[in-house]
Amino acid sequence: MKKLQLLVMALLSFAIANAQNAPILDSSDLVFAGEYLPYVKCNNTAGVDFATTGPNAFWDYSQLSRSSEFTDSFTTLFGSPTTYAFAFFTSSNMAAAEKNNMSVAGFALSNVWNYYRKSSTKFTQAGFAGNIQGIPFPLRYSSADILYRFPCTIGDIDSSNYKYTLTIPIVGFTIKEQRIRHNFVDGYGTLITPSDTFYNVNRIHSRLDILDSVALDTLGLNISNIASIRHEYKFLAKGYDWPVVEIITNEIAGNEAITSIVFRDSLHPYVSPVVNAVTTINENN
Repeated sequence: MKKLQLLVMALLSFAIANAQNAPILDSSDLVFAGEYLPYVKCNNTAGVDFATTGPNAFWDYSQLSRSSEFTDSFTTLFGSPTTYAFAFFTSSNMAAAEKNNMSVAGFALSNVWNYYRKSSTKFTQAGFAGNIQGIPFPLRYSSADILYRFPCTIGDIDSSNYKYTLTIPIVGFTIKEQRIRHNFVDGYGTLITPSDTFYNVNRIHSRLDILDSVALDTLGLNISNIASIRHEYKFLAKGYDWPVVEIITNEIAGNEAITSIVFRDSLHPYVSPVVNAVTTINENN
């Protein structure tokens, strides 16, 4: 009996010693202009656990396999195409080229850039821009999409809502999209990928309620209130500046299906940031 008590005490001591305190991330823990962050896209999404969370969670994604590789590159506002940059001059101080194929209501976009604003209290997206059949379309959001608010730690809850309108006069086409984002910092702990093990990781679960309206004047078509739900599970590790894992799902009838998974590729070179390229703005809200 005494041996059993000693064993239990030893296990408890080990667990307490290895338990992590909840990480607190601030604006210095988010990406800077000048960083090039290597990522891997995965092709084995079946059975991946995105439900586990909470204090001192353990996320084991070591079985993910490589499908393709890409690099997220961040630059100052005018490191992006000038035509786009001027459209976001008052709302952004950072930009990043989009590496995934994008389309809006079936229209393919090329040369897509995302526009961000980093301040001492939050990291937001102001919109995006792209070419449709050679015509540039900067799409500014009606208000900022709040991706992260600082300090960021377990229990934090945040929300934002925004909309944008895309009109293509040559075909009389208009799409309006409204999104409501709810952010929950719902867990922290240790995460394993095929490339590395990460400690002091916060998980941010974002639910996006999306409402679309489409009009095509040439056909007299007008469809409103097309609803969909998207979830983003982003794992931020202190010292790594951008999610080390991101899982995207679509929700249909209460069930989520994974549409994409990416993880940080620590096996390839990491380029240090040009820290002074973007001035972090002090804001109170």
